[in-house]
Amino acid sequence: MRRAIRQLVLPVAAIAFCLVLTIMARDYPLSSRRLPVLIGTITIGLALIQIWLETAKIKAAGKSDSVPSAPDTEGTDAAKRVLHVFLLMPATIILWSVLGYIVGSVLAATWVAVTLDRKHTVNSALVLAGACAVLYVVFHSILGVPLPQGVIGRALMGR
Repeated sequence: MRRAIRQLVLPVAAIAFCLVLTIMARDYPLSSRRLPVLIGTITIGLALIQIWLETAKIKAAGKSDSVPSAPDTEGTDAAKRVLHVFLLMPATIILWSVLGYIVGSVLAATWVAVTLDRKHTVNSALVLAGACAVLYVVFHSILGVPLPQGVIGRALMGR
């Protein structure tokens, strides 16, 4: 029963986190509001599906009288890592608004590297940080698309 409750903590936390993000997005202009609301809604939907599946497993385990099998730790670990990366999306939006695109993206990319690729963390983080830099050059310098500066970036630029 304790294991079942632990399985439900992460989806409930994801729902709470995404509800806060969705509420915070109300203050954004309409064009900027769509992405956080979309990501929050998708995350809440997936978390509700996970809660529904976990409660179905709990009910099925309670009805069966057989000896429970060993837990699938490899599959559970992989699912947790993917869920951590998925929850990182709304956190990246917050990082962009505070730290700006470059620093926020590098921090998010480092977290993805640590979460998904535990063997080659430094190499993965460097590749992802390089990808963030290339995206910055392409969008900001070549195409002239303004990227988020964040509170710190605006303070440093004197705006």
